[in-house]
Amino acid sequence: MVATSGWLQGLGVSPQLVQRYVASGWLEPVATGVFKRPGETLTWQGALHSLQVQSNLAVHVGALTALSAEGSAHYLRLGRETVLLFSKAGVGLPAWFKARDWAADLRHTQTGFLPPDLGVRDAMVGGFSLKASAPERAILESLHLAPQAVDLMEAYQVLEGLRTLRPALMQSLLDACGSIKVKRLFLFMAEKAGLPVLSRLRTEDLDLGSGDRALVKGGVYVPRHRLVLPPELAA
Repeated sequence: MVATSGWLQGLGVSPQLVQRYVASGWLEPVATGVFKRPGETLTWQGALHSLQVQSNLAVHVGALTALSAEGSAHYLRLGRETVLLFSKAGVGLPAWFKARDWAADLRHTQTGFLPPDLGVRDAMVGGFSLKASAPERAILESLHLAPQAVDLMEAYQVLEGLRTLRPALMQSLLDACGSIKVKRLFLFMAEKAGLPVLSRLRTEDLDLGSGDRALVKGGVYVPRHRLVLPPELAA
């Protein structure tokens, strides 16, 4: 974890006292106004927990990263981890957080395609309690990033395993979803995978827009959902 100067001041630790702690080796500076305990190794999870708690930073763990924390990842990844973080437009990460090498590739998406708090809850991620997407929201975030940042086949293979999605939350998310692409993709994949939640949804009430959506070049057209998809997914 880290301690921000604002949080320390809230505890009654003045800037002068912080400097004494640093000079005495009781604190180590991480960046301007950010400190850690000597000898501790920072992780992105610990730093994000600190920012969420101390600075009320409205950035949450989402998409495949949240699903992986739930044990729903389809692939065992080797090498550097890709960490997918989300927030509404205008909410950014501190410069020091983005610049630090966390031995992971951070991808922060600012978007309003879903309400910022719907389907976001506390979850254990890397040993810390973090604001993270529930599976119902996380799969929609994954589809939002597809096909550029998330492979469509991987998203589908993860979705196949989501057999316990909650109908009420899934309906609320789909009703509030501002992305036609995401809603059509979810309905296509849920139908293809035979997800139990599909029979409990009021899909006829959803605004699915008009016109076609081509997600890949040279793909296969799926007329029922008006999508152009990779042949291996459309089959």
